[in-house]
Amino acid sequence: MTIELLKGSVDNHIHCCPHINQRSTNIFQVVEQAERLGMYGIGLMDNFSNTSGYASLVKKYKPSLKLKVFGGLIMEPPSGGVDYEVVKIAIKYGYNKIQNKTDYILSIGRLTEQKNHLMLLKSFIQIKKKYKKKLLLVLIGEGHLKENLKNFVKINKIENDVIFLKNLQNVLNYIKSCKLFVQTSLWEGQPNVLIEALLLKKQVISTNCPGQSKKNLDQFTNCHFLKINSINNLS
Repeated sequence: MTIELLKGSVDNHIHCCPHINQRSTNIFQVVEQAERLGMYGIGLMDNFSNTSGYASLVKKYKPSLKLKVFGGLIMEPPSGGVDYEVVKIAIKYGYNKIQNKTDYILSIGRLTEQKNHLMLLKSFIQIKKKYKKKLLLVLIGEGHLKENLKNFVKINKIENDVIFLKNLQNVLNYIKSCKLFVQTSLWEGQPNVLIEALLLKKQVISTNCPGQSKKNLDQFTNCHFLKINSINNLS
């Protein structure tokens, strides 16, 4: 009787390996069992990371699978409750009808004068006008300029195209999925996130500034440099 009830059903809360905590089964075993039971779909759950990559992995290596396998962004921050900013990006990128069809530019860093996000936003406006295609800009970070930058976005009517996210413990999935990583800093100490993006073979645009100069990063062929404060050069 229980098996009959599972036919055509969806379980949207399944924990399995790989996982920081020990689990009794892995994602491939889970999907095989769900397929045998005739389930319609399953949702992979993880309290610590984005499970979209796991779902994509299953689809890649089991192309004949009839079962629908879903991954997603974690909605619950460590303090508990739903994070509004995470819900916002989930709706606008990757987890609705435009899933895996919307390209986005990514920038990660403190929202301060040093990171020069205003230059990036001005260039993004020009890029939107120039290419006239669906494109998002995702900014991850906190800082005293956040409200100023949000006001600039509102005034220029690009609220639906720019997403502000709070500091995240794990930004790796965002870097892996971005179309382009941009860092418009006026200066840098050790540009760790930029180097992560380069090592992940992402296309990177960086200002040629102290700390992340062309001389320091010339071994990376996927890093493209531009002058500081050069809005037209970036767009």
